Parts: sequence; C-alpha cells; structure tokens
Amino acid sequence: MFKKLFISLTTAALLASPAVAEPVKGFGFSMKRGKPAIKGVLVVDGYSQQQIRKMMSVYCKGGDVGALELTGKPRKKRGYVLQKFTTTCQGGPLDRFKGKNSSYEIEYITEGEYRNKHLVEITTSDGLGNILYLKEFARP
Repeated sequence: MFKKLFISLTTAALLASPAVAEPVKGFGFSMKRGKPAIKGVLVVDGYSQQQIRKMMSVYCKGGDVGALELTGKPRKKRGYVLQKFTTTCQGGPLDRFKGKNSSYEIEYITEGEYRNKHLVEITTSDGLGNILYLKEFARP
C-alpha cells in the first residue's frame, strides 16, 4: 500500500504543473524499517545530490546516507525530467516514525504560504494502523 501511496503522492506533488512548467526543486523517497535500501525519484536540475543527501540524513537514524545511484533512464512527465535513484540508510527511519514504511517528499516552494521554504511532507503510520501525514521544513 505504501509503495502505491508513495508513487501517487510523488506523482501528484512533483508532476502537478501549470501549462508551462517552471523550474522546480523537488524529490521524494521511501524507507522501510529494518531495511537499509532507499528508493526515490528526483527532478533533474533541481536539488544537487549533496543537498538531497543532507536533507535525507535528517530522517535517517544515525544520519549516514550513502551516495545516490541513479537508476534507469530519466523520463519526462508534464514538462519535468524525473530520475529514479537508490541509496542507503543503515539505521533506517527515525524512531519517531512508528510504522514499517515512511515516505517523504521535499520541494522548494516559490509562492504562497510556504514561499522560499523547503517543505517536507511525510506519510507514515503510528504503528497501530493509522496513517499519519506530517508537514515540516528542511534546510538544504
């Protein structure tokens, strides 16, 4: 369920665009408790790999995120070029996220209420079967 939720949330957040796509900085990733592997997708020409790893480290227990490995070919969707990636987090997600899976989307907002902030949207569960949706802000 979370894999489908991650893909649909990432698609909605990263691909919802006006008729002419503006440059965007954004990426999404998911982690599973007890598994070091992380899968994600990034907007090409958005955040640098260094910025992505730094922001991901905030949500990785121990803070050690491996190098990003780009997987597959970049694909164009609604004016954006998206690239899948994998990396590792040996500690898994932070203990404050009680569910088995957690998904994260980070995007630099250029207008509106969160203008000039790096918005983090987290989808996880409370460990009791209830889905949690959290909003936070990050620093690259």
